Amino acid sequence: MNARQSPRPRAVPALCTAAITLLALTGCSGHPGNARAEDSHSPAPVPTARTPRPGTGTSAATDSAGGTRIRSLAHFDITENQVSHVQVWSHYLLYSSADPSLADGRTDDKVTVIDLTTRKAKVVARSRYPRGQCDIAAGVGDYIAWTDQPAMQTDDTRDVSWKMHLTSIRTGHDQVIATSRGAERIVPVPAASAGHVVWTQLTKDKRAGEVHSYDIATGTNRTLISGVGPSSTSVAGRWVVYDTATRQGTDVFEIPVDGGNPQRLTTSGKAALPRAQAGRVVWQEPDQGDPTSLWTRSLDGRDRPTKAVSGPTEGNAVPGTGFIAYWGAAGASSAVMVTFLNPDGTPGATRQVSRGGTAVRPRISSDSDRVAWGEYLTAGGEIQPGKPQATRIYVDRIT
Repeated sequence: MNARQSPRPRAVPALCTAAITLLALTGCSGHPGNARAEDSHSPAPVPTARTPRPGTGTSAATDSAGGTRIRSLAHFDITENQVSHVQVWSHYLLYSSADPSLADGRTDDKVTVIDLTTRKAKVVARSRYPRGQCDIAAGVGDYIAWTDQPAMQTDDTRDVSWKMHLTSIRTGHDQVIATSRGAERIVPVPAASAGHVVWTQLTKDKRAGEVHSYDIATGTNRTLISGVGPSSTSVAGRWVVYDTATRQGTDVFEIPVDGGNPQRLTTSGKAALPRAQAGRVVWQEPDQGDPTSLWTRSLDGRDRPTKAVSGPTEGNAVPGTGFIAYWGAAGASSAVMVTFLNPDGTPGATRQVSRGGTAVRPRISSDSDRVAWGEYLTAGGEIQPGKPQATRIYVDRIT
């Protein structure tokens, strides 16, 4: 969700001081350092993996319709951190992490960016507060947007202040682009695309939400619409999508990133948690006997809302070019699944891209033809209080 009402489940406080180990399937390794990003924002080539991992490997499967493949590009082992968010874009991969072993209740949340070309990692953002939290970030171009708060939200302390930062990956230059109006129940989670950062925050009277868009090039902060939500907000190209209450219940809308009139994408009154990418939007909508089904529609509105995935699912879905990636059930645990879409948006074959038996927690990310996610490596996939939570981050190409 892009408006956080309750704390992310976290068994221990957040972030790390130990060194991280990054292992690519090619055999290359990267270490924290002063890696500088390339000037170009276009995706750089990523070496193809040579060693197959369980379940996929480099020899990609082809679905029944033919022509679609899932190919492993790389993986990175984060050996001492509890990873809570993953995103791939351009030639970057970011993750936020938490250290469960710091003394005195201190936290040290941070966001690390890996250059997929050089395999070098760089800590780009760190909470400014001793017990702060900055577990969600969004990357676009050579920047990351991230929200910092002085403390975790708990049952006893639900209202906190926050600041949203925009930080340059190349130079480290940081600026605050939005702040809370005192302590608030909703902490915004940024999304980013095509030179813009979007989020939902509370209105001044704190009775509703308002969707914002920040233009990185001009520094313009626009309020696109007020009186919504609190909403889940996403952006793909020039379109911002969000969910909000209607007379029928909850539905998904889109609005131009630089301002304009909203357009309704769903009418069921049951649509929520939209995410947009690659010209499509996917959302969760309960169907009869299927409370966690996933639906999709093109952002240009040329097709109708279509049920693409039947449950059980655990949500966290994101569209790509010709597919939807999401958490699905794999026995007693979770797995990352991909359902391929036909040209009219109807579902085709479904394949599991993660290995089974491992809890999948970090958010799934897509940037058109690539998918990134994390899998806990600890036995049973459960967080162990006071111990590091090792995570492996995968990057696959779906073609």
